[in-house]
Amino acid sequence: MYYLYYAASTWGHNQSVIGLATNETLDPADPAYEWVDRGEVIGSQPDDDYNAIDPGIVEDGSGKPWMAFGSYWSGIRMVELDWPSGKSPTPTPSRCTSPTARPTRTPSKRPTS
Repeated sequence: MYYLYYAASTWGHNQSVIGLATNETLDPADPAYEWVDRGEVIGSQPDDDYNAIDPGIVEDGSGKPWMAFGSYWSGIRMVELDWPSGKSPTPTPSRCTSPTARPTRTPSKRPTS
């Protein structure tokens, strides 16, 4: 099974949604080729302090899948995912980083020859 996580949002607002589509194959010539929209995985509303955008899937050391998302409103959030559904059993996200915890960068000089 192939999983495609997507985000839909309105510019400048945090009324957003992360959804999931699945397909049995990536070969368009295969008769089984069909993207099926599985619906919302997590969403955000104007009264939330996060934005449900920019999904990325990772696995922890024990193989448990997680979705990292967000960034603009209040940092990166994560929700646990279940396989094979690809959905979250607990749609309340955990905070991983906050904007104040972001590292600062020191500009580097380009090497000259």
